[in-house]
Amino acid sequence: MVLLVDDDEMERFLIRQALEPAGFEIVEAEDGVTALEALAITKPDVVVLDVVMPGRMALPSAKLLERCRPAATRLS
Repeated sequence: MVLLVDDDEMERFLIRQALEPAGFEIVEAEDGVTALEALAITKPDVVVLDVVMPGRMALPSAKLLERCRPAATRLS
């Protein structure tokens, strides 16, 4: 499962179109707050996070995501 976090709906659509045919299940979030809510109810294998988003900034959200999943590997 992939948690896809991006404020741009078209970007989410394009990434979804690239990943779904390869068999990935996609959960979408439009901001960091929604991503954290999704993380509370799903167990994604990968988080694809846009680093430039309004509202809760993506980098603080990434830090919170890391705290929720301390064993996760971060790829920059």
